[in-house]
Amino acid sequence: QVYSAAGTTFPNTFNGGFNICIEDPALPLNEDCETAIILTQQANGACTNVNSNLGNAQPAASAVPGTCGNVNSPDIWYKFAATSPYPQVNVTGGAGLAAAGLRVQLFTGTCGSLTSLVCNRAYTTSVSSFPPSAPVLIGDTVYVRISSDGSLPTSGAWNTSICVTTPVNPLIHFGKTYVNVTKGAGGGTIEPGDTLEMRAVLNVRNNVMFNAVYQDMVPTNTTYIPGTLRILTNEGKIFRQWTDALDTDPGSISGSAVTINLGNGATGTGGGFIRSSDRPSTGSQMIMVVSFSIRVNSVAYGTQIPMGGGSISFTQPDGTPNVINYQPTPATVYPNYGICTNTIGSNGIVSEFSGSFGNGTLKDRTASNKVPANYGYVTFGTNAPGDYFYGVSNNTSTTNVSTNPLEPYGSTSRVFQHWDIIGDHTGAADQLAGN
Repeated sequence: QVYSAAGTTFPNTFNGGFNICIEDPALPLNEDCETAIILTQQANGACTNVNSNLGNAQPAASAVPGTCGNVNSPDIWYKFAATSPYPQVNVTGGAGLAAAGLRVQLFTGTCGSLTSLVCNRAYTTSVSSFPPSAPVLIGDTVYVRISSDGSLPTSGAWNTSICVTTPVNPLIHFGKTYVNVTKGAGGGTIEPGDTLEMRAVLNVRNNVMFNAVYQDMVPTNTTYIPGTLRILTNEGKIFRQWTDALDTDPGSISGSAVTINLGNGATGTGGGFIRSSDRPSTGSQMIMVVSFSIRVNSVAYGTQIPMGGGSISFTQPDGTPNVINYQPTPATVYPNYGICTNTIGSNGIVSEFSGSFGNGTLKDRTASNKVPANYGYVTFGTNAPGDYFYGVSNNTSTTNVSTNPLEPYGSTSRVFQHWDIIGDHTGAADQLAGN
């Protein structure tokens, strides 16, 4: 209907003419799988973005396999030839797309006969996706579908950028220890009947590892305590717990052999992937403690228990298999005689003022040549010293110096806003008032 709203004036041949046209908005070039834009997978973490927009995009013309949000969502498509088993696809969306629910889905196969590999949702404006545990074959064509989970796009805020790369191999730190649960915070030797919690630490500091599997043996001269296959946080809290049976969950024990498949997508038959951003975490790094508990058998004092050992096997992003081997560390069953009140441990820096700070009022002193070289020296600050670093100070506050041990948590005078404040930098005569 075309009409005039000009009141009582009637149109005539002089003022009633008009032009009309109907346009079908241009669809994105990569509207469907068949017209997917070709990308090039880059190496060593390099990633050059290709920009596009979901403006005027429509739902896929043919059925999309898998469950990845609203099947009627507008989408655009890309494809690339895989040059590594675990290519990483990085996608960033505009504010409108992110608000509607940015989804990224990877496939192999051919248009009309696709196999869904993974579906990821962005909880911010960006998301990284890669094949999960099962790698793609080098040379395979991988299709990428970017979609919203909401209504049709309405503005330029539905822009996207995408790139494909092979992640660099992850930086991983690891170590193994145990906690004598029986002796608790008071400490003591290992004695017959003690309960020990074995702890293998895995710290993925960047990037991602695949097919992660932890394997260990119950130490000789000990007995496994049923129901203790666990993943702990770095504070020792239970994050996950598995049954002992060889079933669908990732943990099992067969005889003395302990197996715990690790990571996202881990099952009873294989490990999953672990990103540095995964939980449990501390800061921006994933750190987990793989754990099980044992009880020391009734053995003679002087008996040794192999407390170390065990391994984590995994696959690098480039497809190279790798193994982390925890070093063997024997411990001796020994009577718990206690400890003298004036004992200084072998790690005490007794050659420097018998372990005290010495004299002077300077808050932070220089590095010590008695500390192992693999620890870096820093002065106390807002976020220092952290892991792998040490400081020597007569007051444990930050550069915002305080001698008040009652500073509220969150105070900038507390290291990491939480550390206790002890010591004094004023040279107080009363040793109870400071150092």
